[in-house]
Amino acid sequence: PAGRARAAAWDGASADNAWYNSSASAFTIQTPAQLAGLAKLVNDGTDSFLGKTVTLQADIDLGNHEWKPIGYGHVPLSLTISNTFEGVFDGNGHVVSNLKNEVHHTTNDDTTYWFGFTGLFGLLDSTGTIKNLTVAGVVDVTSNNNPLPPGVSHLQGYAGGIVGYSAGRVENCVNRATVKGNYGTGGIAGCLESGSIEKCLNEGDVYHSNGIFAGVGGIAGLVS
Repeated sequence: PAGRARAAAWDGASADNAWYNSSASAFTIQTPAQLAGLAKLVNDGTDSFLGKTVTLQADIDLGNHEWKPIGYGHVPLSLTISNTFEGVFDGNGHVVSNLKNEVHHTTNDDTTYWFGFTGLFGLLDSTGTIKNLTVAGVVDVTSNNNPLPPGVSHLQGYAGGIVGYSAGRVENCVNRATVKGNYGTGGIAGCLESGSIEKCLNEGDVYHSNGIFAGVGGIAGLVS
């Protein structure tokens, strides 16, 4: 819309961390590269943002490039879960568009996904909050039908437009992304383990396929 701040679309590679200071507790970001920088900080284990707030100051266009979720979530064969986001992310009424998060299970090496967590955010901790945010694009967890690795009987994943797996709080968010999953599939969250989802709206299509256990919902695919 006219008058809304928007940076150029993301190039699919840039990650800007210049805005980050480990001693600060409040941050503002306004470009796709800065949002990717947030994902890198969390996913590399640099900072979980516990007790800290990140506020979005502009609409973000992710340019349909493959996105690695904030709080990147997958369980490889080693059964090691990646880092979670533990802080507050305030979308401030802005839109993250052209999200492309397509995790296709592969069996190429010892980091094989057998359980993935996908969305703009992958894993939200019990201390975390995502609020005042709209997301549009595609989130897709599918199997590519490769032979299963030894000891794995099936491939599955949680998919949500806002967050794949949440133990925290999601409020005043809108999903406009198409979400496709094969285990827990929801417009807002693939799975709500605990915490809450409040005043959220799903306007995207939600599909479930190829899973041995189906949990599908406009808001949350599974609630436990």
